[in-house]
Amino acid sequence: MPDIDLPDEFPEDMDPEIQQLFNDMKRADLEERYGMHFFQGEAARVPPEIERAWLEYIENFQQRIEKAEMVPLRRFVGLGYVRPLADLPAMAVEAELKDLLNHLLRHGVTIDFPETMKAAEVYRLLAEGLLDELIPDFNIPGLKRHFSFRKPG
Repeated sequence: MPDIDLPDEFPEDMDPEIQQLFNDMKRADLEERYGMHFFQGEAARVPPEIERAWLEYIENFQQRIEKAEMVPLRRFVGLGYVRPLADLPAMAVEAELKDLLNHLLRHGVTIDFPETMKAAEVYRLLAEGLLDELIPDFNIPGLKRHFSFRKPG
């Protein structure tokens, strides 16, 4: 797809059909650049000026992700040293896991894991793996980061 030069500002009285064409081009551009998929069809239609604002928000969000420094999750949530599972007494694992999950939740990070997974395994996956994963270092009020240890399907 060729580069699209859309105006930064649109006149307030722009014909809605022309605005919709610009929106269609912007959607195609976002799909190509970021692999996004947008719901299509009559049910997805909103007034063109609202869709334009929404598409601009999405593009700005993606640009912030691209420009953000990548940091370990532990740094993002303000965690220093977290004891490895081998250093915890068996009786302390559930309490440590609860504290760790609550700390992550307070910083907008949710973890999903199968109910059948033992607390020790969840703790080990977090303390010795996930906390060292790199994530974009940016925050938007209300933004949640979700990690799942469930198998798809």
